[in-house]
Amino acid sequence: MQSMAGHSPLDTLVRSLRAGLTDMVHNDVVMTREGRPALELKPEAFRPIARTDAPARVAFVDGGNGTVAESPNFVISLNRLYCGLFRGRERAGAPLDPRIEFFSLVVRRAAHTEDEYRTEYDVSLFPHDESHRRYMPAESDVNASIRDSPAGGDPRIPSLSRSLGEWRMARAAVQTLEEGDILVMDGSLTTLDRIESRYAQDLYKSALDRGVVVCALAKTSRLLTRGGEPLLDRVHEISAGTGHEMWCIEVAEQVSSHDRGFVMVVKLHPNAAFPFRFEILREQFLEMDHAEKDRILSSMAANSCDVSFLGYPYGLVDADRYAQVRNSDVAMYRALLESRLRMDGDLAGVLRSMRAYGAHERLNGVSS
Repeated sequence: MQSMAGHSPLDTLVRSLRAGLTDMVHNDVVMTREGRPALELKPEAFRPIARTDAPARVAFVDGGNGTVAESPNFVISLNRLYCGLFRGRERAGAPLDPRIEFFSLVVRRAAHTEDEYRTEYDVSLFPHDESHRRYMPAESDVNASIRDSPAGGDPRIPSLSRSLGEWRMARAAVQTLEEGDILVMDGSLTTLDRIESRYAQDLYKSALDRGVVVCALAKTSRLLTRGGEPLLDRVHEISAGTGHEMWCIEVAEQVSSHDRGFVMVVKLHPNAAFPFRFEILREQFLEMDHAEKDRILSSMAANSCDVSFLGYPYGLVDADRYAQVRNSDVAMYRALLESRLRMDGDLAGVLRSMRAYGAHERLNGVSS
C-alpha cells in the first residue's frame, strides 16, 4: 500500500476539495426553492434567548424503523412511534400510549393489461395491539404513497409506514395537549408527496383548533447560503460577533412549497457545539409577537441542558432512544420469523428467497 506521506488519490482529492470549497464569497441569504424570499443573515438579526423558570409543556415525537426481512418481491419492516412529554428538564406525565410498535409488509407483484406489464404493491400493517391502529397510517394511504413514487422505485418504501405514522402519532398527541403547549417533531415540517401533505395538514388543523404550537428541530441541514456555504456553519460564524450566549435568527418564511415551517437557526445552550435548524408552523409564527416567540424558544432551551448533548433538546434524545429500532431487535424478529417460515412447508421458497437476497450482507460479515 502506498504511503500516506507520498502522493495518493487522497492528496489529489484534498487539493480538489480546497479548490472547490475555500475562499468562497459570502452571500448571506439562504437559498430557497422556487425563488422564495429569504432574510439577510447579519449580526443585528440575532435575538438572544432568555432563560425561563416557567417553561411550557412540550411533546416530542419521533419514529424509527428497521428491515426485518426482504426479497425481490417483499419487504417486512418493524416500525416504532414514540411521544414523550416534558416541562423543562422534568417529565410532565405521559400520553395514553407513549410507544407503539407495528410490522409493515409490502408485497411487490406483477400485474398486466393487454398493453403492458407493471409492478404493483400491496401493503399490510400488523400492530402489537389492535387499539394502536389509531396511531398508524391507513394501509391504503401507504399504498397510494408508493404509487405516487417514480416507477414504484422510491427508496423510502421500507420507511413509508413509519414516516406517515409519525404525523398520525403527532396528531394524536395534540389531542391530549392544551392551549399554549408545544409539539416538536424530529426533523422538519417538509412533506414529500400528496399523502404525507394530507397527514401533515390533518395535524396542523388539529393544532390550530386547539392552540398547540407545532415545531420541528433538525440535527442537520442541507440548506446552503447563496454563496454556497452550509447554512448552519455560516450562521455559527456570524453569531460570534453578537455576544449572545443563546440565540435565534430568522432565516426564511418558507424554503420550499413542500415545507410549511418558518425556518430559523437556534443555539439553545451557551456551551452548545452546534446550532440547529428550527421551524414553527408558518401560520402560527406570523401571528406571534416577540413575547410568544421568546416563550417557545426559552421553553426549548430549558429542555436542552443534558450533558450528553448540550444544546439539543433532551426530549428528542429520549424520543430517539425509545423509537429507535436496534440491530438486536431486527435480529431477534428475523430469527422468530425464520422459525415460523421453516414450520410452514408452503413458505420454504420465501425463506430461500430471503436468504439469497441477503447473500451480500453475509459476505460482508465474512470478509470484513
